[in-house]
Amino acid sequence: MTRRISYISIVIVMTGSVLMFLFYPNRPALIFEDPETHRLLASLPVDEKDHFQIVFTHSVHLSDVCEEYVLKEGKIYPFQLTYSDTAVGMPANAGDGESFSVKNGKYRIQNLKGAYHGLNLTIGAIVANHRMIYQGKTYSLKNNFGPGKNILITYKKISYWSLWRGGKLT
Repeated sequence: MTRRISYISIVIVMTGSVLMFLFYPNRPALIFEDPETHRLLASLPVDEKDHFQIVFTHSVHLSDVCEEYVLKEGKIYPFQLTYSDTAVGMPANAGDGESFSVKNGKYRIQNLKGAYHGLNLTIGAIVANHRMIYQGKTYSLKNNFGPGKNILITYKKISYWSLWRGGKLT
């Protein structure tokens, strides 16, 4: 009888451990969700202090704009903005505490201020060609979510179950 109780205890502990591993939110990830329903569209495993970029083609001057972000403490911090033209919709200088430079014909603003719990993004339908770059790999947001789609990008810890059941960026 004691032996049977030991086996049952071991099974309960093992089952609990597996469930904890699967369902406890302990894996940092970028979450892509529908901003209205908060339905998980995709996730991308990341690590604290990682950087990622969102690159798009500006609709007026048709050159690429690169927004770089760093992930810290559950928030998304803007890090750097790089672009080719100071025309419509683009800054001509830096704000307080930021630095502005021009190198190889590209304008760069560094040490950007602020933090976001999430980034709302409407994926361009025609010109923008929104893409995300993470660890050297480029993900087409238009191909993953569809042109004209609104998405919310957040950084938080999720369970391995959520990571596996959510879509993957391709």
